[in-house]
Amino acid sequence: MTKKKILLGIVLLISFNLYSQVGGLSASKLSTMCTNTVGNKTIEFEPSFGVSLTNSVWTSDGGLQNSFSTNDSINSEASTGFRFSYGAFKNMEIGVKVPTNVNMINLGMKYKLPFGDIFTTGLLAGLNTPIGNKTFKGFENSMSYAGGFVTSLSLTDKFAIDSDFQFQKYISSSNVNHYSDIFIGTDFGYFVTNKLQFVLGANYSSSYFKESILNNYLLTLNMGFTIEHAENFILVVNTPYDVLGKMSPKSFGVGLALTIMID
Repeated sequence: MTKKKILLGIVLLISFNLYSQVGGLSASKLSTMCTNTVGNKTIEFEPSFGVSLTNSVWTSDGGLQNSFSTNDSINSEASTGFRFSYGAFKNMEIGVKVPTNVNMINLGMKYKLPFGDIFTTGLLAGLNTPIGNKTFKGFENSMSYAGGFVTSLSLTDKFAIDSDFQFQKYISSSNVNHYSDIFIGTDFGYFVTNKLQFVLGANYSSSYFKESILNNYLLTLNMGFTIEHAENFILVVNTPYDVLGKMSPKSFGVGLALTIMID
């Protein structure tokens, strides 16, 4: 019983610190990046806010158990941040994402390969580094680098699919010897009007540790929409819901973002 409580505590410690990946880059739907880049010499600014609620966790055997001793308790986590993306060259953007507590900075680069029309591909690269006070160094406060690729498939002028794959490696050991992550995401978007897009997507993440009992994975469904207002403003609403996991919390929540394009 004591061992289970210790493992549960480690799961909560791990899960309540968001895993980094390639950050600061543009997307056209919810949580999955697209191959299109910010226009040359154009800046994209995006403040975001999210709330996540959880009261249970998936254990090492895939079973679900309460996080608290009573059924009426729930944990609430709120996060805010800012993204800046810049079109450095044609088909290439660079970006940075910073949370409001400024404990971690995510640097990213995306390059759209110069071929394809209906089906396009791009390359991703990023560096994530802690910049907060080392006195408060926590689980995720170790430098890491990430890379991967992204694809976009435009089936019609209204329906498109974005997918990305990312791998992350930690440069220095974290407090619990977390050494790598894998992230896979797909978003399906359909424009019901010229301005309103409904989106359904899924994200899978898995993390690997020196102690294999801590290895975990999480599958999340995302449902939401985007609304374009004028030409330079896009509102994004996402409602993520965790459906399957191991050594991870089961959460649901809501995220809001406002994308602002500055020529």
